Amino acid sequence: MKKYYPEEYYSFQRWTEEVGFLRAFYRRMKWKSLSRINLMRFSGVPPFVENGKILDVGCGSGEVLSIMKKVGWETYGVERDERAAKYARSKGLNVLNQDLRSIRFPDDYFDIVRMRSVLEHLHQASLILAEVHRILKKQGRLFLIVPNIDSFEFKIFKSKWYPLDIPRHIYHFSPKSLTALLEKSRFKVGKIRYVGGGVFLLGSLDYLRHHRKGKHGTHLADKYFLRIPAFLLVEIWLNILKTGNLLEIRAHKV
Repeated sequence: MKKYYPEEYYSFQRWTEEVGFLRAFYRRMKWKSLSRINLMRFSGVPPFVENGKILDVGCGSGEVLSIMKKVGWETYGVERDERAAKYARSKGLNVLNQDLRSIRFPDDYFDIVRMRSVLEHLHQASLILAEVHRILKKQGRLFLIVPNIDSFEFKIFKSKWYPLDIPRHIYHFSPKSLTALLEKSRFKVGKIRYVGGGVFLLGSLDYLRHHRKGKHGTHLADKYFLRIPAFLLVEIWLNILKTGNLLEIRAHKV
């Protein structure tokens, strides 16, 4: 699968390469504004646990992990892209460039395991979930974010739906199928949120437009930076109607 993951694919590049003034200013303000309180409302970020240990699987260049460390978490990260892991470590983060199962963390070690945009990439998702179950403490929690194959936009765009991302996304989940997988892996599903953002609608339209020209769009967040707020309003309504592009599922170990 390595050939399907070019250098520009990883989130690491979007955080480290030179960007325009407005985008750079927005990014700085976004991360600096996150506090222990509003981290709880941020997509895919769990509420703070005093003296808590958190593992971020697929942490990229560690932007979220860095904020979580500042508010008091004992942080760990796993990232398969070597450049992203190296960059995260340069910021003082404990990030390993290994497969999760090969690390062999101790049993019952973490309060939280976070996996954003990871599970859909895994060939053996159930084996990874079994490992997550092992390393979580009793009543430890798993925070997952994956694309929602039951979304309104998938039904409209079908093969041009931006989060489809074949062949990198091997599995696609609906709330029902992901709940079934988690229950089989000995997790109890709690809250389900719909957290799609405006960039995905832009991406689907971009794929549709460029497909007719024989091209595909890339780097949407940078390419359409000024248009995202308008499309975000559409996504907010889809999230309210529980048919948004992304699922955030919070589950605990049983």
